[in-house]
Amino acid sequence: MTAASLRALRKIALRPQVEEGTVVRFKVTFGEDAYARAIEEGMRGAPINGRTYSYTATLIAGSWYTTAQVLSTLDDGTALRTKMSQAQFANVLQSPQVSEIQVAVTWESL
Repeated sequence: MTAASLRALRKIALRPQVEEGTVVRFKVTFGEDAYARAIEEGMRGAPINGRTYSYTATLIAGSWYTTAQVLSTLDDGTALRTKMSQAQFANVLQSPQVSEIQVAVTWESL
């Protein structure tokens, strides 16, 4: 995946034309300074030592509902919640701790 397409995917939550039922899959890595590693590696999504968890989020009635079971605060202060607004979800996707972002529609995720 190119850096340009990754940036485009990270902005998916800010687009008003995102269809109801859109599913976004992504991974979040905890346990290491993701900013320092991203700078060292010169790119986002570089392998980071720590624990990586997979999440999905679905757009329903204008809010993103995630599979997160607890409130998790990322290194930049962004909170990963079970329910987020479009702006909150966009902030999560822009974190260097987030990688492997994939977009699908609900029927593809079943």
